[in-house]
Amino acid sequence: MLELLIMAAETADAAEEGKKVITGMLVVGLIFLSVVVLGETSKYLRHRRKRARRAGDVNAWRPVR
Repeated sequence: MLELLIMAAETADAAEEGKKVITGMLVVGLIFLSVVVLGETSKYLRHRRKRARRAGDVNAWRPVR
């Protein structure tokens, strides 16, 4: 009976550890996704600024409302 309780406690610990691992993987995925989004946004804004400079439009860098 005691061995069964010890195994149940170990299983609960393994489940908690698995939950922590999955949470960590999700956090790393969100960080990776945010880096990609930040890079794509800066690429888009850089392209927009270059296009505005070529066209000579002073106000083209401002967001469109």
